[in-house]
Amino acid sequence: MSSPIRILLLEDDPNDAGLIEEILEANDFICHIRRVQDRAAFLAALEDGEFDLILSDHKLPSFDGLSALNLALRARPDIPFIFVSGTLGEEAAIDALKVGATDYVLKTRLARLAPAVQRALGEARDRAARKRAEGALRQTETELRDVIEAIPAIAFTAQPDGNSVWTNRQWVEFSGLSVQETSGSGWQSAIHPDDLVEYTAKWQHSMASGEPFEDEARHRSAKGEYRWFLARAVPLRDDQGKILKWYGTLTDITDRKRAEERLLVQHAIGHLLAEAATIEEVTPRILQVMGDYLGWDVGALWRVDREVGALRCVRALA
Repeated sequence: MSSPIRILLLEDDPNDAGLIEEILEANDFICHIRRVQDRAAFLAALEDGEFDLILSDHKLPSFDGLSALNLALRARPDIPFIFVSGTLGEEAAIDALKVGATDYVLKTRLARLAPAVQRALGEARDRAARKRAEGALRQTETELRDVIEAIPAIAFTAQPDGNSVWTNRQWVEFSGLSVQETSGSGWQSAIHPDDLVEYTAKWQHSMASGEPFEDEARHRSAKGEYRWFLARAVPLRDDQGKILKWYGTLTDITDRKRAEERLLVQHAIGHLLAEAATIEEVTPRILQVMGDYLGWDVGALWRVDREVGALRCVRALA
């Protein structure tokens, strides 16, 4: 190996310590070894030293390897711990592995030492890499949440099965539901009953297919008012395409929906007026419809311009 391995060696026999170093160097390991023999020196080394590996005998005159293992697990659980002993029986070895030892090598079979060290260091590097990646992901998520909390929009995250994990404060302020009340399927309590079945069916379809989700539904505010929202959600996938999370937003489209409804009403009234084109004046029934939906004065007079074959409205306050 090109870079030195920093080893904390708990060993009272200098001859065994020298043999361990020789075997490792013969297998291309460059070793920086700090040898200790008792509890006080072992603790001091853990506190003030940086190590890649701990090698420990099982029995020493004033200390034992199992006690050293427990100390190391509390102080430096990230460092691989390998027993190298001539007195370690099979039962004691199994107990040590259960406690948290990485491996064990008998001094009568030191040919296993280099492969055991190689494997332990490789596993430690993998754990460290995963830990760094997880830390970076948590940092990224924290930064992303800070941004999402600040934007003037409702945002949420969900598990791969669609259960809510987190919502920003805009949702809490709008709905009056806490993040805890919204979690899982709790968010469904805010959906208008007439929209819930279709909305959840589309959501489940996206969960099953992995396709982006989009639908419109009415959501109840903390004041009990229902407002229309356009919901969109997209999946976050890993390198293999597996869905890790869903990220989504809710956009208030109430004004747009009301405008659409007004256009539909105006269209319907146009048909009513067309039907009334053969009479001299618009009937009270049509005037009432227009008054209810358009806010016009029902006392206004609507007359037919027969000469051009079209309707002309002449509003006059009653």
